[in-house]
Amino acid sequence: MLLGLLAVAAVGLAPLTEEALFRGLFFRRLRTRASVAAAWVLPALVFALAHWNPIGLAIYVWLGLVFAHAYSRTGRLGAAILTHAGANAITLSLLLFSPPEADQDQAEDQARASEPADDAS
Repeated sequence: MLLGLLAVAAVGLAPLTEEALFRGLFFRRLRTRASVAAAWVLPALVFALAHWNPIGLAIYVWLGLVFAHAYSRTGRLGAAILTHAGANAITLSLLLFSPPEADQDQAEDQARASEPADDAS
Protein backbone atom coordinates (compact mmCIF):
# COMPACT_ATOMS: atom_id res chain seq x y z
CA MET A 1 0.00 0.00 0.00
CA LEU A 2 2.76 2.44 0.98
CA LEU A 3 4.78 1.59 -2.14
CA GLY A 4 1.67 2.15 -4.23
CA LEU A 5 1.18 5.60 -2.73
CA LEU A 6 4.85 6.40 -3.30
CA ALA A 7 4.57 5.31 -6.93
CA VAL A 8 1.44 7.40 -7.52
CA ALA A 9 3.07 10.44 -5.92
CA ALA A 10 6.42 10.06 -7.71
CA VAL A 11 5.19 9.03 -11.13
CA GLY A 12 1.84 10.83 -11.23
CA LEU A 13 1.33 13.71 -8.85
CA ALA A 14 4.85 15.16 -8.71
CA PRO A 15 5.31 15.40 -12.50
CA LEU A 16 1.84 16.87 -12.94
CA THR A 17 2.15 19.55 -10.27
CA GLU A 18 5.83 20.37 -10.78
CA GLU A 19 5.53 20.71 -14.55
CA ALA A 20 2.38 22.83 -14.24
CA LEU A 21 4.30 25.17 -11.95
CA PHE A 22 7.84 25.20 -13.35
CA ARG A 23 7.16 24.86 -17.09
CA GLY A 24 3.47 25.77 -17.43
CA LEU A 25 3.70 28.96 -15.39
CA PHE A 26 7.30 29.93 -14.65
CA PHE A 27 8.99 28.94 -17.94
CA ARG A 28 6.17 30.24 -20.13
CA ARG A 29 5.93 33.57 -18.30
CA LEU A 30 9.70 34.16 -18.38
CA ARG A 31 9.87 33.23 -22.05
CA THR A 32 7.47 36.05 -22.91
CA ARG A 33 8.65 38.64 -20.37
CA ALA A 34 12.40 38.03 -20.01
CA SER A 35 15.24 36.57 -22.03
CA VAL A 36 15.22 33.07 -23.45
CA ALA A 37 18.22 32.20 -21.26
CA ALA A 38 16.37 33.30 -18.12
CA ALA A 39 13.34 31.25 -19.16
CA TRP A 40 15.49 28.13 -19.41
CA VAL A 41 17.88 28.60 -16.49
CA LEU A 42 15.78 30.13 -13.70
CA PRO A 43 12.96 27.54 -13.63
CA ALA A 44 15.52 24.73 -13.83
CA LEU A 45 17.46 26.21 -10.92
CA VAL A 46 14.35 26.77 -8.80
CA PHE A 47 13.18 23.24 -9.67
CA ALA A 48 16.52 21.89 -8.42
CA LEU A 49 16.46 23.97 -5.23
CA ALA A 50 12.87 22.89 -4.51
CA HIS A 51 14.07 19.28 -4.19
CA TRP A 52 16.28 20.17 -1.17
CA ASN A 53 19.11 17.90 -2.26
CA PRO A 54 22.45 19.76 -2.43
CA ILE A 55 24.29 16.66 -3.64
CA GLY A 56 21.87 16.22 -6.53
CA LEU A 57 21.63 19.92 -7.44
CA ALA A 58 23.39 19.58 -10.81
CA ILE A 59 21.30 16.56 -11.76
CA TYR A 60 18.06 18.36 -10.88
CA VAL A 61 19.11 21.43 -12.88
CA TRP A 62 19.87 19.15 -15.83
CA LEU A 63 16.50 17.41 -15.45
CA GLY A 64 14.77 20.79 -15.32
CA LEU A 65 16.43 21.66 -18.62
CA VAL A 66 15.42 18.31 -20.13
CA PHE A 67 11.79 18.85 -19.11
CA ALA A 68 11.90 22.42 -20.48
CA HIS A 69 13.26 21.05 -23.75
CA ALA A 70 10.38 18.57 -23.99
CA TYR A 71 7.90 21.39 -23.43
CA SER A 72 9.63 23.88 -25.71
CA ARG A 73 10.14 21.39 -28.53
CA THR A 74 6.53 20.19 -28.61
CA GLY A 75 4.66 23.18 -27.21
CA ARG A 76 2.74 20.72 -25.04
CA LEU A 77 2.96 20.59 -21.29
CA GLY A 78 1.97 16.91 -21.49
CA ALA A 79 5.33 16.12 -23.11
CA ALA A 80 7.18 17.59 -20.12
CA ILE A 81 4.86 15.75 -17.71
CA LEU A 82 5.42 12.41 -19.46
CA THR A 83 9.19 12.95 -19.63
CA HIS A 84 9.23 13.81 -15.92
CA ALA A 85 7.03 10.80 -15.08
CA GLY A 86 9.35 8.54 -17.06
CA ALA A 87 12.44 9.86 -15.27
CA ASN A 88 10.76 9.35 -11.90
CA ALA A 89 9.59 5.86 -12.87
CA ILE A 90 13.13 4.85 -13.81
CA THR A 91 14.51 6.27 -10.56
CA LEU A 92 11.82 4.58 -8.48
CA SER A 93 12.44 1.26 -10.24
CA LEU A 94 16.17 1.49 -9.59
CA LEU A 95 15.55 2.25 -5.91
CA LEU A 96 13.09 -0.62 -5.52
CA PHE A 97 14.86 -3.30 -7.54
CA SER A 98 18.56 -2.60 -7.05
CA PRO A 99 20.22 -4.71 -4.40
CA PRO A 100 21.14 -2.83 -1.25
CA GLU A 101 24.71 -1.52 -1.19
CA ALA A 102 25.69 -3.91 1.61
CA ASP A 103 24.59 -6.84 -0.55
CA GLN A 104 26.64 -5.51 -3.46
CA ASP A 105 29.73 -5.21 -1.26
CA GLN A 106 29.19 -8.72 0.04
CA ALA A 107 28.77 -10.07 -3.50
CA GLU A 108 32.01 -8.36 -4.59
CA ASP A 109 33.85 -9.82 -1.58
CA GLN A 110 32.55 -13.28 -2.41
CA ALA A 111 33.59 -12.91 -6.04
CA ARG A 112 37.10 -11.86 -5.00
CA ALA A 113 37.33 -14.76 -2.58
CA SER A 114 36.42 -17.25 -5.28
CA GLU A 115 39.07 -15.96 -7.72
CA PRO A 116 42.26 -18.00 -7.89
CA ALA A 117 45.12 -16.39 -6.03
CA ASP A 118 47.98 -14.99 -8.09
CA ASP A 119 51.30 -16.55 -7.07
CA ALA A 120 53.96 -13.93 -7.61
CA SER A 121 56.74 -16.34 -6.59
